[in-house]
Amino acid sequence: MKKFYIKGTLECVSPIAVGSGESDYTDRDVLCDCFGKPYIPGTTLAGVCRHYLEQCGYDTESLFGCIGEKTLIEDEEFIYNKSESRIIFYEGFSESNFVKSFRDGVRIKDGVADDGSKYDYEIIESGCEFSFRIEIDSFNDSDRKMLCSMINGFNNGFIRIGHKTNRGLGKVKIKVLKYKSVKSIGDLIEFNWEKVQDDFICYNTEDSLHNAFSQRFTVRSFVMIANNATFKKKEDKLINAEQLKNAKEKAVIPGSSWAGVFRHHFIKILTQVSYNNIDAFMDKLFGCTEQTALILFDESVIEKPVFMMQTRNAIDRFTAGASEKKLFTNELSFGGEVQLNIYLKKSAIGARILTDVEFELAKNLIELTIKDIDDGFVNIGGLGSVGGGLLKSVKVGDL
Repeated sequence: MKKFYIKGTLECVSPIAVGSGESDYTDRDVLCDCFGKPYIPGTTLAGVCRHYLEQCGYDTESLFGCIGEKTLIEDEEFIYNKSESRIIFYEGFSESNFVKSFRDGVRIKDGVADDGSKYDYEIIESGCEFSFRIEIDSFNDSDRKMLCSMINGFNNGFIRIGHKTNRGLGKVKIKVLKYKSVKSIGDLIEFNWEKVQDDFICYNTEDSLHNAFSQRFTVRSFVMIANNATFKKKEDKLINAEQLKNAKEKAVIPGSSWAGVFRHHFIKILTQVSYNNIDAFMDKLFGCTEQTALILFDESVIEKPVFMMQTRNAIDRFTAGASEKKLFTNELSFGGEVQLNIYLKKSAIGARILTDVEFELAKNLIELTIKDIDDGFVNIGGLGSVGGGLLKSVKVGDL
């Protein structure tokens, strides 16, 4: 017998949202144990790892098991050729303090916001840590390669956990990896996870699923991704809305905001050049009800901004004049720098494949939109009509 145990820590680089199916606090609450602490089911970890390995071209059946083709036996009944999984993923339990917060979103229908379809969902803020434990039976060199590929997939941002992973959530990395190999019944009887103490060295498997784009911007004006669920007061004024922040009180631009900006500008460009089947192309890239997206945006943190209040009158939409008794105060994020990371895939399980021409078109659209943001033709967030969301490139380069 030969069993291989590996353990480490999953650190949340971005917020994470593993849904429980409950809606006690929001429309989609995070999954928690009986003590109220969030955890990641082993089935979730196994699913995202197997999905990633299959995208990389690995034969996962030898490690994860399978239910094969039907086989006819003598009494004219059918049986399945089965093989059991040799890998076990244990639940990932919270190992640190955690902070729950809420985000809101709007369902998209036919490329636009669906009326009356605003929803809220619960997240665990970045910085939370979860246990990561795997057991593999009859460990071999092929298993080692797949294990290293999984670890690299987490650390490179290609394997993500939970929902809204294409919009910046669920990015984690694995640290402090330890292992132990058990080769006898006696060692197995005496085994416990405290004995897993040997350093595990993960080699580079050079799996490449994405074209990655990175651009750093400085904020030329201010950014306003509104958080309307605030009850703060500052300088004796009630703040009606503030720039969205994470648990560390740092201003963020969520991946959903980046995706909305890029999708809108892609459609604008393709319309100007009279591109055929824009809707079908957008569904391939940004996903729809039937399939996952092929373009992924990280959540961005605005570094070293200055928060300032701005009090304004609401504008009457019919007269274009100031509305009576509708004074409101926003807290805006001025200045600072922000990093935009985009990942483009040519294909994914459950998604339609981009042709070579469509893939090149998507890359060109990304680069053109980044240039238009730099030139001031595209703004990020709200209040764009009064100068909000203007960014300027710091440097250009690939991840």
